[in-house]
Amino acid sequence: MSREKTIFVDLLLPVAVPNLYTYHLPDSLDSSNVIPGVRVCVQFGNRKLFTALVIRVHETPPEHYKTKEVLTILDDKPVVKSWQPEFWRWISDYYMCTMGEVFNAALPAGLKPEGQTRIYLCELPETGVELTPSEENIVHIIENELGITIDKLKNSQGNKNVINTLRNLVDKGVASFDEELLEKYKTKTVDFVCLHPNLQNESSLNELLNHLERRAPKQLDALLVYLQLSGNISTEGYMPVAKAHLSSHSTISPVAVKALADKNILEIIKKESTRLETGHIVTRDVSLLSEKQNLALETIKKQFKEKDVVLLHGVTSSGKTEIYIHLINDQLNNGKQVLYLLPEIALTTQIITRLRNVFGDSVGIYHSKFSDSERVEVWNNLISKGNNGNEIKIILGVRSSVFLPFDNLGLIIVDEEHENTYKQFDPAPRYHARDTSIYLASVHNAKVLLGTATPSIESYFNAKNGKYGLVELFERHLDIKLPEIQVVNIIEARRRKQMSSHFSPQLISEITQALNNQEQIILFQNRRGFSSFLECKECGWVPVCKNCDVSLTYHKGINRLVCHYCGYNSGMVQHCKACGSTNITTRGFGTEMVEGDISILFPEARIARMDLDTTRRKKAYEEIIEQFTTGQIDILIGTQMVSKGLDFDNVSVVGILNADIMLNYPDFRAHERSFQLMAQVSGRSGRKKKQGKVIIQTSDPKHNIISQVVTNNYTEFFGSQMGERSQFRYPPYFRLINIITKHKQRETAHQAANLLVSELRKELNAQILGPEAPLVGRVQNWFLESILIKLPKSIQLGDQKRKILTIIDYVKTQPGFSTIVINVDVDPY
Repeated sequence: MSREKTIFVDLLLPVAVPNLYTYHLPDSLDSSNVIPGVRVCVQFGNRKLFTALVIRVHETPPEHYKTKEVLTILDDKPVVKSWQPEFWRWISDYYMCTMGEVFNAALPAGLKPEGQTRIYLCELPETGVELTPSEENIVHIIENELGITIDKLKNSQGNKNVINTLRNLVDKGVASFDEELLEKYKTKTVDFVCLHPNLQNESSLNELLNHLERRAPKQLDALLVYLQLSGNISTEGYMPVAKAHLSSHSTISPVAVKALADKNILEIIKKESTRLETGHIVTRDVSLLSEKQNLALETIKKQFKEKDVVLLHGVTSSGKTEIYIHLINDQLNNGKQVLYLLPEIALTTQIITRLRNVFGDSVGIYHSKFSDSERVEVWNNLISKGNNGNEIKIILGVRSSVFLPFDNLGLIIVDEEHENTYKQFDPAPRYHARDTSIYLASVHNAKVLLGTATPSIESYFNAKNGKYGLVELFERHLDIKLPEIQVVNIIEARRRKQMSSHFSPQLISEITQALNNQEQIILFQNRRGFSSFLECKECGWVPVCKNCDVSLTYHKGINRLVCHYCGYNSGMVQHCKACGSTNITTRGFGTEMVEGDISILFPEARIARMDLDTTRRKKAYEEIIEQFTTGQIDILIGTQMVSKGLDFDNVSVVGILNADIMLNYPDFRAHERSFQLMAQVSGRSGRKKKQGKVIIQTSDPKHNIISQVVTNNYTEFFGSQMGERSQFRYPPYFRLINIITKHKQRETAHQAANLLVSELRKELNAQILGPEAPLVGRVQNWFLESILIKLPKSIQLGDQKRKILTIIDYVKTQPGFSTIVINVDVDPY
């Protein structure tokens, strides 16, 4: 039966198009459940199927195009909260991207089924069809596996380009494509065993037991164990028992369980289960705070009455986490939800244990090491408030957690708020989770607590100017002293031939003493791999990536040269490709070389490395941190992962092997990040038992930043940085927008950037730098040109952004620039 009026829906698609797209509902689909927030399946473009989100239902057709029909309705109730689309709109406006890109980043991949193309053979026409050898090969593969996917066909051909061959087969009437929606998320089920309904009465069961005792004693044992585990419930009979639990019993044979099922004595049923960890028992109450912690807590609460955002500036090991726990407890007592943001996945390992000891299963985790299905289950738990199971009220997660569907958020904690890993760089949306969380809190009338030992310049500026509240803790918990920091001049040490590999005699002495005292050591080198690059000692030739303008890093463990930008790798070089010499040497050093060299110096020590290469597996972080926490590792070597808020009781020595890498990086934030990294990694030392020791190795021991780290003088550091920022027009006095033009041809990228700068200078009231090639001017065979816009804070940012987007659209329409890619990054770096 047809409807009197056509129903139209405005849909948000997970693609980078500026507008919503309107479709109509066919008469065959029930419109009663089509409300904002539900997902539908539609075709967009020539064939591709997408999952789209309903934003608006109405009866007005679009003016400029004919609508396609919605193919399938995927939900009977919304999968997003009503506030979320407007929140995505704010992100798209502020960070100058499309709402579709935000939607794509916000929704877990498991909730976005996509089209999958399958290939079938057609009935061949009576007249002969001539096929090329490559076409015959493809036809043979399809014959053996009808409905093969394009991805699988590509893999079978070694990822060769088979698309043109397939198009030829379609044109000749030999093959056809069919698009289907591929569901990514499936509910987890677990096998349970239960007693057959005919045996639930006592007489029938006793008769069966007597029979099995005579004929099948092993089956009897299995049945008796089931009855014991199940327990007799008078109203419902014997309850189901997990099959895995039953089979794990030492006296049970899986064959016996199967035999009982085959005889209809036991039934195997499937029950929905969760992939999330549950069953965590609360082991302690909220701890009593020290006098200084309690004063800080009360001051935060007082400032929350006047300010929506408060900055907690507390030195390392001052007890900030316990203050967080008290604030979380207050929110839960008021029926509110809490979002606890961390900059690194590694940090969740320790913090989750502390939170679950107090709050049990109320705590959920959300980060990229979770599978798509696990992330969907966290999302669904928040949507349905536990769905008659355990309700998650505290989310511990990284930056993507700001997209979760909260409905009663009371507090957002941004721990280590200064960390640049809160910033998303690629792909869009290029948002900053700290700043986005402040807007998210305003949506829910919630409060935000920023916590750190080394505040970002912007946050401390806002706190000092009264925009944020400010609470400071300058002493460690239990009055333990801050670590003693010793600076070592490695140029002088090398001149005197005192260096052992990359280790000064002072550092070796401290490591030796710590090992003798059964204490632990952290060695920090903010570069992974074995060596930064290889070099021919005769002519200076350096192996570089074939796709990027960057040298290849040597990884000794796999004996390969690897590009850290695109992943390209090649075998170890034996001969110079320029002069033919075999005199190839390594330059620079990374964590892998440190691990090898320190094991030679201290062969009895138990050594581990924590960097991107050693933590790719889901549980790798947890395993390394657990081993170090429990004393199974003596020396932990790592990149910046080891600097961020980890709490180890027995670390007495921290070695910063090369401070110069950070200090000399060509970035206006280099000194800020150097101060933060050195202060943070130093703070891992001497947290519980006694004052720790830190050795900073540098070629410039009198550098201002190093002096400020040694004295822990954040105020002096802040003052010197503010003078430079004001003089050179950087945040917090100016806003920055970085624009990157990308093209496969260097000259096209440069010409487009020049035109863009020319137009921007006509329209904007701003300082514009560039265009120029960035530090790495070619990545994955895309040539890059960078343009930096500095906007005074006094001008209307929204107007300037609209002008920039208009100019970008204009440039893309000019002859020769239709394939140019232009990325905009608001608040970069």
